[in-house]
Amino acid sequence: MPANEAVLHYFGVEGRTAIDVTESGALSSWPQGFFDQSERDLASLAGLRRRRR
Repeated sequence: MPANEAVLHYFGVEGRTAIDVTESGALSSWPQGFFDQSERDLASLAGLRRRRR
């Protein structure tokens, strides 16, 4: 699929953000909270580890 035929829409607290896909497959922007679950999980695990010490 050509990049100009692809677009993602992220719906967050601040509203909708259109994210274009570049010719190389990269995303034009990365809004706060977009695919951040792994970061949240790591922060949670790090917090648990600190509390055990």
